Amino acid sequence: MRPEPPDEFQELLRQARNGDQTACQRLYDRYADHVLRVIRRRLSRRLRLLFDSVDLAQEVWMSVFTQALERAKFAHPGAFLHFLTAVACRSVLRRQRDYLERDKRSLERQVPFDARADVPDDTVADPASQANGQDLWTNLLAALSEPERAALESIRAGERLEEAARRAGLDAPIVFRLLQRCQWLSA
Repeated sequence: MRPEPPDEFQELLRQARNGDQTACQRLYDRYADHVLRVIRRRLSRRLRLLFDSVDLAQEVWMSVFTQALERAKFAHPGAFLHFLTAVACRSVLRRQRDYLERDKRSLERQVPFDARADVPDDTVADPASQANGQDLWTNLLAALSEPERAALESIRAGERLEEAARRAGLDAPIVFRLLQRCQWLSA
């Protein structure tokens, strides 16, 4: 990327702001490789399998041409380059955060209490332990309201957390916290 005289750069920006497609294409051609390098450098290996860096670069350029170019002022080409770098980094960070948060908090990860199909045979409790577990379960339920008991019983029977919460008239996060409290009390 050859250095561009400030006057020529300002004229190119002015034309791009006025909707000149040729000027927009020139900006893109001049800085596209830089944006792509920034994205590839910042995108984690795990997410490289899920997200195409070219798609993220297109999001950056869409943001630049539809919103930022009108509002931002760039004194010289280096300021524009710095701005593109910041937009690309934020785009990657947002994508990573959204994906990791969604994965971490996904209700699809919840497992029913009686998920016996996933338990190896050598870990099945003896009758005395099962009786103790049933007593603990009964005591835990006794301290809850009727809707809370209904939701936990539905989950224990294999129903998904969201559906059990809806059927009991409760919010899913409340039922999730109940499950966590039951796990803590039974530990």
